[in-house]
Amino acid sequence: MIEDKIGYKFNNPKLLKQALTHPSAKRNKITQDYERLEFLGDSILGMIVSEILFKRFGGENEGKLAKRKAATVCKESLAHIARELSIGKYMILGTGEDQIGGRENKANLENVLEALVAAIYLDGGLEKTRAFVDRFFSDIIEKMATPPKDPKSSLQEWAQARGMALPKYTVVSMEGPSHEPIIEVELTVDKYSEKASASSRKEAERKASEKLLQTIEKNNDKKPGKKN
Repeated sequence: MIEDKIGYKFNNPKLLKQALTHPSAKRNKITQDYERLEFLGDSILGMIVSEILFKRFGGENEGKLAKRKAATVCKESLAHIARELSIGKYMILGTGEDQIGGRENKANLENVLEALVAAIYLDGGLEKTRAFVDRFFSDIIEKMATPPKDPKSSLQEWAQARGMALPKYTVVSMEGPSHEPIIEVELTVDKYSEKASASSRKEAERKASEKLLQTIEKNNDKKPGKKN
């Protein structure tokens, strides 16, 4: 039972079912999928993680806390926790989505985990939700000895150190269904440009930044923070 995995027993099982239901499984207007819960869960998770970090790292400024938060709630972290909870096993998917590996899809795992956060909040309140987040996210938080530096921040520092304009991110295409889009972003900074695609603009921008930093290093332009 997934309730044993997550350590929470639902008073309203319908909320749990909704949190586990992928949009591909909607058969009629009555069936509810996880999208609305995901929207709420994203905000609740961000708030609780921010509170934990605020208390845990009392001597750090806003910038450092923001980097810790970004790393804690990023797609990779959420997908990792979802896999630890075997969430893919319990997802309710349409036949097509199931056949193409939807149970291991990072975006699906991330979305369902956020939806579960919202479902627990609506069913049991803030304290129960805080206990869930603290239980499953604390390991990720504790392993960050120092605030991680995300690719976008590194690239921005590199550009600023050389007096360049800030990196510019532009959405060049958006394809696929609304619940699982493929967004392509073009990144430009000075003489460099790079493109990347992902299921969200934020992730596409991160990937483009990462690729561009690799290009910069290959061209022997020194790493961010080091001037020529």
